[in-house]
Amino acid sequence: MGRKLRCVLIFLIILKEPNMPEACRCAPSSACKCPKQGLTSIPQNLPTSITTLDLSRNKLTSIKAVTFASVPRLQTLYLAYNKITVIQRGAFANLHQLQTLALHYNQLTEIRAGLFANMSKLQELVVTYNQITMIQPGTFVNLHQLKSLFLSNNKIAMIQHGTFVNLTRLQQFYLSFNQITMIQSAGIVLIVTIILTVWYKRKIICYCNDQW
Repeated sequence: MGRKLRCVLIFLIILKEPNMPEACRCAPSSACKCPKQGLTSIPQNLPTSITTLDLSRNKLTSIKAVTFASVPRLQTLYLAYNKITVIQRGAFANLHQLQTLALHYNQLTEIRAGLFANMSKLQELVVTYNQITMIQPGTFVNLHQLKSLFLSNNKIAMIQHGTFVNLTRLQQFYLSFNQITMIQSAGIVLIVTIILTVWYKRKIICYCNDQW
């Protein structure tokens, strides 16, 4: 019995990556899942090869600059259902491969220009159910691949000129359940253009599907 137990322990040690965060379940070269662990900071020593990181439903309050410097291959990052109030500029600076970023159900009050500066491959951005009152112009300017932008259920009061420029590939755009009282003239034209573009793309998709 003792010999069998030693063999089992040795097998478990081999399976566990060195320095793997205790709060996370990590599959080598794939994903780390760390939800519902009561985390107040981002775990260190994450495997550098992971492409998915789930940190949802924890107690994170802020994301510091270069927090994710050790995981440059991330394609999907879940930060939803935390208590995040501040994301420092440069927090996502090295995430050039990121395609999905989920920040819904937090306590963000603004989205600062430059926050997504180096995320040219981002396709889906979810920031619903926060406390956002303002989006700085140029915030999304470098997100040329963005297809889905979810901003509903916030407290956005004004849309400034330059807020949604260069979103030429957008297919889903949600801005409902906010407190918008003012849209600068150029912003009206831009939003109408986005809505018409999204509608047109959906019509094309539906039409193509009907043909098949």
